Amino acid sequence: MEEQNTSQEMDSLATQVVPSTSNKGKRKSNPQGKSSKQPAAKQKRVSTPGKNSEAMILPDIKAIMEEVTARLQVQNELSAFLKKKITELDKDKRVQIGVFGETGAGKSSLINAIIDEENLLPSSDECTSACTSVIIKVEASVDDKYQALIEFLKTEEWNDELWYLLQSAGDKNNEETADDDDDDDDDDDSNDYIENKLSALYGEEWKKNSFKDLTEKKCFSDIHELLKSGTKTFTCKTAMDLSGKLTPYTMNSPLPSQSKTRKGKRYYWPIVKCVTVKVPNKDLLQHVTLVDLPGSGDCNKSRDEMWKRIVGDCCVVWIVTEIKRAASKETAWKILSRVSRFIGNGGECQLICFICSKSDTTGISHGRLPGEVHKLIVNRNTQAKEQVKQKIKNKKKPFSDNCFEVFTVSSREFLQKEHLDPEETEIPKLQRLLKNLNNLHSETKNYVSGAFTILSLIQDAKHKKAGDKNENVCAELKNTLGCKYEQIKKEIEEVYKTFEKCLSKGVENSKKEDENKLKKLLDKEDGRGFHRTLKSVVEGGGVHKTRKEINFNVELASCLTNSIDEKFSKIFPCASWSDTIRINPAVTYNDLTYFRPFNGSISAFSLGTDLLTTEYKDLKLQLDFLKMEEEKIKEKLNETIRIEKKMIYNSLLETIETKMKECYEEAAKCGGNGKLQDMKTIIKSHVRSNKEMYEEAKNAMLEKVDALKRTILEDLENAMTESIEFSLRTDNNSLPDVSEELERVTKHHDELLSSQH
Repeated sequence: MEEQNTSQEMDSLATQVVPSTSNKGKRKSNPQGKSSKQPAAKQKRVSTPGKNSEAMILPDIKAIMEEVTARLQVQNELSAFLKKKITELDKDKRVQIGVFGETGAGKSSLINAIIDEENLLPSSDECTSACTSVIIKVEASVDDKYQALIEFLKTEEWNDELWYLLQSAGDKNNEETADDDDDDDDDDDSNDYIENKLSALYGEEWKKNSFKDLTEKKCFSDIHELLKSGTKTFTCKTAMDLSGKLTPYTMNSPLPSQSKTRKGKRYYWPIVKCVTVKVPNKDLLQHVTLVDLPGSGDCNKSRDEMWKRIVGDCCVVWIVTEIKRAASKETAWKILSRVSRFIGNGGECQLICFICSKSDTTGISHGRLPGEVHKLIVNRNTQAKEQVKQKIKNKKKPFSDNCFEVFTVSSREFLQKEHLDPEETEIPKLQRLLKNLNNLHSETKNYVSGAFTILSLIQDAKHKKAGDKNENVCAELKNTLGCKYEQIKKEIEEVYKTFEKCLSKGVENSKKEDENKLKKLLDKEDGRGFHRTLKSVVEGGGVHKTRKEINFNVELASCLTNSIDEKFSKIFPCASWSDTIRINPAVTYNDLTYFRPFNGSISAFSLGTDLLTTEYKDLKLQLDFLKMEEEKIKEKLNETIRIEKKMIYNSLLETIETKMKECYEEAAKCGGNGKLQDMKTIIKSHVRSNKEMYEEAKNAMLEKVDALKRTILEDLENAMTESIEFSLRTDNNSLPDVSEELERVTKHHDELLSSQH
């Protein structure tokens, strides 16, 4: 029926196609009548211009700066200062892209196509079972080998989870027959999850053995050894070889009732914490890590914390969903809903890409001319994209309009070129996105520019004496620093007042609404499933994780978070450079403003060195150095703010979790026939008698805002005062002659500028 509906939809689209006068319908890539299907090996790689030269330049420049550092032997304050500045040049930032999507949506195929490695990650189309049940990071290798590092849970971490899984399975098996209730669907999800996890690792043996047997028997020694080792590494010559070795650690096994293929096999994914895959010769991954992520956290505390941390660190998120019913199918939208608090105000996501996969799938290509199929695909993709965009408008909170981009991609067509040109598959657009993110964090350009400025300062200072002019400029710069300091301080204090006002309203609403929230969470029928769900909630610290997460703490904290969400997203905006990095192939590091918190007051900070250079031309090198120091301190402060703002926002929920912990622990001890009612009573009583927890959450967040203010102001004042004094006031007789080193660095510096233009 689905195929018939698809065929009808495509026939309907055919009537909308306007006849084209171009030769678009015929394959441009097939002018000589050759087969339209091209082997994957001939697919061109997308490489970043100039990267090969950069790879050669960086080691040379680092060696030069090591030589200079060794020559700064005199133990005085100036030498120590310069050594510190040279050390600060050596930093390599990485951008994380989180890739989400349900099984079969095409995540693995998408990643394989983008990095031109068709056989790297197994896809569910090729496997009898669901894939990527664990977190998988894909990044560049430093050599020409394919490598994988598998990180396992600790023995005690798995034993804790195993005990919980066995207890939950036992509760289910020993349950007396009762009427169905509203919680059955969630209960079934939980049962499938538990059985799948235990069967993957132990086969049917988990049903026949006790907890002690599973953790001690020699027949499970391979599991015990992996848990004890902590990690396992594979190194291979080809992507296919590595993929084969990773299969038992990344593939989700089928249930015994669903497949006979698992007999005799052991699938280790339940004890895997994370897999890092390193791929050679990938310029697109030089400063970018692609992370294939499950759509929600995990009942295992260690894995769940890693999931939250990685998701919170993603600056770009891809949500992959099949193009068929992309706008109406709820799975992708549920994933966005689940991760929104981790990637929005509680994270640092700059751009969310909705990727409608398998865009070449029509179901009716047989018997149609290639040109007709091409037009049908293009029209269908256009309609799907517009439908998704319209739905985004209704679901965008807490993100701004320019935070979203929609793609319709076909990994298969990108490799085979049967009906679409490569550009029409939109894979090249995503490759350009990765390229632009690499440009944003070009280690070579930043290092060489900094080395050039430092060596220029040393060489110039070597031949100059400090004088009255330096004193005057120093005084003027310090005066400007004091004024800018006060401006930033005032801006942060205004933010504090704004949050205080919003949170006071949130506290008031929390106290009013907590009875309604308790009713929503607890007043359910005492049927077969709910007491097990509630038992799982209290044992999980207020959280029950299946396909549908139940989180009491989030619900109790919602009035507080809702009260600040809008203001928080404006004060700590998360989409300042998303427009620039999307598709623009000419973007450079200097074109981007990565983060503009506190109404841009940090980004606007300047000592006015450009104006001073016109007046004090003989101090140009010193002032250029100070300008570089300005950019460095702003980058450092923005990095600090980006980290701290997540902690500030998440502190509201963390306070509620802490205040509710005792209550959950007490409720978890309930047993017997009346345990459901006892658990409800304990939770209700605790919430009603601890209304001050909302005020405590408010105060905890405001304390973090105030602490951030102190950190920003202290770091800014100390760093810039030190740089001003050392660059303009110090007797420089002890400095070495670096004219030869400066000449070599200048040559590389000019080469990079030329290639950038």
